[in-house]
Order: sequence, then C-alpha cells, then structure tokens
Amino acid sequence: MADGRQLVSASVDGTARLWDVNSGQNTQTLAYHENKVYDAAVNEAGTQAVTVSSDKKIAVWDLRNSSQPMIVNGDDTRESITCCDFSNDQKSVITATFGGRVVILDLETQEVRVDYDIMCLQPDLTEENMCYGLSSVKNHPEGGNIFVLSSGVGIPNVISYEGHHDEPLHRLATVAKYFGHKGPIRACEFSPNNSKMLSCAADHSMRVWSNDTFQTMKVLQGHTDLCTSGIWLNENTIVSGSWDCKILLWNI
Repeated sequence: MADGRQLVSASVDGTARLWDVNSGQNTQTLAYHENKVYDAAVNEAGTQAVTVSSDKKIAVWDLRNSSQPMIVNGDDTRESITCCDFSNDQKSVITATFGGRVVILDLETQEVRVDYDIMCLQPDLTEENMCYGLSSVKNHPEGGNIFVLSSGVGIPNVISYEGHHDEPLHRLATVAKYFGHKGPIRACEFSPNNSKMLSCAADHSMRVWSNDTFQTMKVLQGHTDLCTSGIWLNENTIVSGSWDCKILLWNI
C-alpha cells in the first residue's frame, strides 16, 4: 500500500488479506470469491481494495467496512480474471483476463466500460494471449490513466484509457510497445523515475528498456526457468524471481 505500512496478498484459498508490515499480523480478510483469488490491489487513499478471481468476479471493497464487497460485476465477464489495479484517477478498476481481454469497471456507475480483446494490440500474432499482470503507471509523461500490460502476446504494451468520454464503450490507445522477448511477458515494472522499464518473460530473460526510445538497454540472463517477477529497489538495482526457485539481485 502507498503508506508502506501494509501489504495486500491474494490466495488460491479464495481470500485476499491485508497485513501489517511491522508486526506481520493479518489485519483484514476479504472473503467473497468462490474460487482462487489471482490478484488484489488497494487504492491510493487506502480506503478501497479490488480482488479478482477465477470465479469471473471483480469485487470492490470498502476497507472501512469489509464484511462484504460494495461492488461486484454482473455476469458479463466471460473468463477468469487474472490481474487488476486502480486507474490513476481512482475512478475505475482496470482488470484483464485468462482469455486475453481488458475489462474496465467504472466505480461511479458500476458498469463495465471496456471489454477489449488484446489481440487487437498485435493482430498478426497467433500465440496465446493470456494476461498475466497489469499495473497503473504513476507520473507517466503522457499523463492520464496509463497502465502497462504483461501478456502472452510477448510484447509489453503501455496503454492509455480515458474514462471521461461519453461513449458507452471506450477504446484503449497504445502508448508504447517493446519488441525483443521470445516468450510471454509475465511482469513489467517502471523504474522509480519512469526512465526505464523492466520486463520479465517466459524466455528465461529480463530486459531493461529505455522509455525514451523503447529499445533494449540490457538483457539480464541468469535464471534457468520462467522469470515471473521483478522490482526496482532504486534506479540501478533490481530483484527478480523465477520458477527456478531463485531470487537474484542485479546491479545494472
């Protein structure tokens, strides 16, 4: 969470939990879903959370009264939902699915405003298009509701969504694409000052990209299986995780 005092976890036991970082204690349990909870996120104010699940449900919670979610989507979502985040303006929840669709829920109207097939982002590809992760990008030079999507199309995509238009179905605009990996993208993260992006891929490698040129600055090779996660500790230091059961520390 933004204050650094709590973290949120999602579990195959069907719950999400909030934890106190200092004590290690579980402070809240969000229990609604009928199956695996794949992802969870908390808004900037720390007052709301979103959870998504293999039961095809998006649940939005008021953390001041979390006995039941305050918003749940209808039956229009056709697939397991694998990842989620709040939009930068905090007015929407952005999610993506097992089958490769971006689904955006408007928090004011409680309506699904976007249901977008990500193969439109790269129509000449025929590989799997499962969405593995997404995260809003704060302070992006383009401004607005920018998020980065990690998926089976193998190309990190930075996408803009503007929810203030009046059309019933809003379109997404691609801000940037990063070409180079030879497998699905499992995770992406922008560096603290947004000058670089890290991508983690099923080709066992990670790449550091320039956000000015969208070109590869460094290829990080050391894992022997899928690279599934990576974070920036600062502009020059990265920690990564992999299916090879190793955590690696990188000085780039």
